[in-house]
Amino acid sequence: MTSVHQPIPPLPHPSLPHPSLSPLSSAPAEAVEVVLRSDGKPTVASPRPQISHLLVLPWPDIVIDNLGVDPRSDYVEQYWLGLVGPASVLLMRHLALRFEAEPEGFNLDLTHTARVLGLGTGLGRWGPVQRSLHRCVSFGFARRWGEERLLARRHLPPVTRQQLARLPEDRQTLHDHWRQSQMAPRPAE
Repeated sequence: MTSVHQPIPPLPHPSLPHPSLSPLSSAPAEAVEVVLRSDGKPTVASPRPQISHLLVLPWPDIVIDNLGVDPRSDYVEQYWLGLVGPASVLLMRHLALRFEAEPEGFNLDLTHTARVLGLGTGLGRWGPVQRSLHRCVSFGFARRWGEERLLARRHLPPVTRQQLARLPEDRQTLHDHWRQSQMAPRPAE
């Protein structure tokens, strides 16, 4: 039984090409989107162009820049790794290294970066490097600015209580000790 608010998507027309096969190469093609024209007949929408480079700019945030942690720190490995995954952590570490050399921003070659990080060469919408970028954006480490620009944090925020609850108990205990050490008064110099 279908809801009035959730229409059943139309089936692809049999004369349209299969989305995973490209007639010009043996490699899988980018996913094909089938849309209905105004006359009700299906047609293939033109695929979005693959982005091979991103302009990466710093994302300034006074609070996170002062209270956050370096993406290359032990904190990120202890707490963020289990939440965002190794590819996203490696990507943020890579961006931190690039920001050291080019603090105003840089042009990121996605193919080169994917190969350096061991993520393969697929730049498609669901390729490994794109998934890693998406996770970084969804966790607030970066944000898209148009199609070809990315604002990236130089420091990452501490994990929230809700995120911490997803980690094993030993990590939660270690985090409590870390937080207490951060709140302890520091001797005056």
